[in-house]
Amino acid sequence: MDLKRVWYSFRLWTFVSAEKRADYLRKNHVYAEIGEGCSFQSRKVPLYPNLIRIGNHVRMAGNVSFLTHDMTHNVLNKYKNGNLRENVGCIRIGDNVFVSSGVIIHQGVSIGDNVIIGAGSVVESDIPSNSVVSGSPACVKCSLDVLYAIRKMHPSYPEGMKLRNGDFATEEAAEYLWTEFDKKHRPKTTEPSNK
Repeated sequence: MDLKRVWYSFRLWTFVSAEKRADYLRKNHVYAEIGEGCSFQSRKVPLYPNLIRIGNHVRMAGNVSFLTHDMTHNVLNKYKNGNLRENVGCIRIGDNVFVSSGVIIHQGVSIGDNVIIGAGSVVESDIPSNSVVSGSPACVKCSLDVLYAIRKMHPSYPEGMKLRNGDFATEEAAEYLWTEFDKKHRPKTTEPSNK
């Protein structure tokens, strides 16, 4: 790891705000491109960040990994006494995308606009616009329109309830959410048989 990349990663730890981290990366041209209104929870700069383009209003949760390269050439060269070079590639993320925690995005991938990527997904191939994907490997689960309709029909807490108090749920919201959770996860009782 060269000192420049170490310095950028160190600097990311000094920002409390995910938006300020994205602004820092944009102003210092660390990535090939970072659009406006982005946020980065992650504090590590990947290898070859200048091979990554990120659109506007992209929100990245923690522990997102960009794999712009792989090291398989080392194994293959030892196996065949060859001289293969490192395999590298670009990554592009469109506008209005949410990348959940623990997502791994491989080289050569283009992610469209208006996309949600579920936590822990491994993105190995292109993702079309207006889609919700998850899994390993990631695949389309539904359209953004379908997810919007589901969330509209089944909100997780009542309208008007204050959800947050800093980084914690309010007492009212926590009590409500735990009550709903317990209703769904209550052990099922078995009826005694009448023999």
